[in-house]
Amino acid sequence: MRALAPAKAAPGFTDVTVLTKAIAARISASLQSMDEIEKKNAEEIARLEGLVAKWEKTVANLLVKFGLAEKRYKAALDAFAVAKGVLEGQEKAYAVFLKTYQAKINLIAREKEGVQKIVERVKAYLNEQ
Repeated sequence: MRALAPAKAAPGFTDVTVLTKAIAARISASLQSMDEIEKKNAEEIARLEGLVAKWEKTVANLLVKFGLAEKRYKAALDAFAVAKGVLEGQEKAYAVFLKTYQAKINLIAREKEGVQKIVERVKAYLNEQ
């Protein structure tokens, strides 16, 4: 077997060592670029996680406020139902009052008719004499 002789660069080609160094430099630059991208991505992820935490807190606060508002709404509905019941009771009481008042008016009217008949009888009696 023949011993291999060291390779010489063919005409128009550069030495393998120069190519290897150039490839290594490009790989190193790519790795640095990837490290910078990973760092930026990590910073962005941390920023987004912070925003998510804020939104979660905001949503939790809104849910608490909504719960309180719902309780207030239910309390207002209960108060409205009570007020409605009171008004209905007052309406019934007013209807009874009107009936009583009307009965009194009718009684007074009958008494007035009775008094007018008495007055007419007295006048007639006085006219006869």
